[in-house]
Amino acid sequence: MAQVPVPASGPGADPPTDAEQSPGSGRPHPTGRRPLLVRTLAGVGLLVAVVALVGSLALALVRILQPESGRPLQLLAFVVAGAPAALVALVLGVIAAPSRRLRRRLGMPAAVLLGVHLWWLAPLYTGPVPAAASDCSLTVFSQNLEYGDGATLAAHVAAEHVDVLVVVEANSRTITPLLDAVHSELGQVVGLKADRSPAAVVVLSRFPVLDHAVTSDGRALRVRLDVPCLGPVEVVAAHPSPPPGAIYSVHAKALGDFVAAQLGPGLARGDTRAVLAGDLNSTLDFPVIRRLGELGFRDAAELANAGWLPTYPAPDTTRHWRIVWPPVVAIDHVLVSTGLTVSDVRTVALAGADHLGVQAVVRPGATG
Repeated sequence: MAQVPVPASGPGADPPTDAEQSPGSGRPHPTGRRPLLVRTLAGVGLLVAVVALVGSLALALVRILQPESGRPLQLLAFVVAGAPAALVALVLGVIAAPSRRLRRRLGMPAAVLLGVHLWWLAPLYTGPVPAAASDCSLTVFSQNLEYGDGATLAAHVAAEHVDVLVVVEANSRTITPLLDAVHSELGQVVGLKADRSPAAVVVLSRFPVLDHAVTSDGRALRVRLDVPCLGPVEVVAAHPSPPPGAIYSVHAKALGDFVAAQLGPGLARGDTRAVLAGDLNSTLDFPVIRRLGELGFRDAAELANAGWLPTYPAPDTTRHWRIVWPPVVAIDHVLVSTGLTVSDVRTVALAGADHLGVQAVVRPGATG
């Protein structure tokens, strides 16, 4: 009679292969194979893990290589997504991979990428907040006003006692109600054409204007204000065209050159206080903002440990592929120079506007 081999068991037996494990149990599955549904879900999970890993790696590469034009530059706006993508790759890779070797091959690079992306994000959430030297404050508000209601913005300005309002991409329809409503509070206006229509950037101030200059392309404006408790403060309003078009790179370079020429020497000496605000069409990872950082500027959200503050698109305003998108990129900013700090920063939704506004309370730094 033929002998039927019996699988070995006990201390000397070979361990079951990964394919024979019951999912999640670490024990052999009675049939020796995972059920079809489990195998299908594992395959889908594995595919998602690989795609997420590749995406996280691509975002890390563009962050490191710093492209200055084209689609790679546009990808920089989404570097913040690298951390959740790496986390998805790590979790799904560990759960769905059918072998220990594949788990390691997915898990190790995912863990490294997760650490790198979190390191890049950390300054927005942690770090020392420079102390204010006094209670003196300057409330700055930046708003893209291509759409939206100027009268509603004026009501916000009055309610929040905004001192400096930076408006970009406005038109006569949106800015006229604003000008009519705030003339008694923000009576100093720079950036209007002869017919009272707005240029690309407009600055409205509660305080006297001492001097101003504008770039040749009209996309950046510097205004020197006489702020009673701070002294002269330089306010730069800017609005480069959006990437990936080549004109963005031209505008971005012009902005960096303009700030370096107008404020660079004073910033280097530490005797110039400056605020830069507007729809910069750039996140903190873009070369132009990193160049501004080299000149001495820091983002208000980073200074206040306010975290990631996406500003575009505003909620319920933009639909693509039948999806109403929440804010996904942080391209509107308030930046301040050395010698100033920020005690509060937040985004503000203006009815009808497709960008969230950014409001920051700027104070003199304890060492400024």
